[in-house]
Amino acid sequence: MTTEKLNRELMITYYNKKACFFHPEYGYLGFINDNAIYTPCGGENALKDILSAGGFTTFKGMFFVNFETNTRYLIQ
Repeated sequence: MTTEKLNRELMITYYNKKACFFHPEYGYLGFINDNAIYTPCGGENALKDILSAGGFTTFKGMFFVNFETNTRYLIQ
């Protein structure tokens, strides 16, 4: 999957009352170094700003976690 396609498919949702990115197939987005779902201090507005700027330039160093299937997808 391309970076552009991943960016187009990201949605903003809430996990534990914090705004985060969610992909319908892969799950919640996080950074490998943090080993946690990405929930920026700026909340939903920060996520909207990322998407309106075109999204991420790369997904390297990130992962998706899908709690329904108990699967973690590492992005290389």
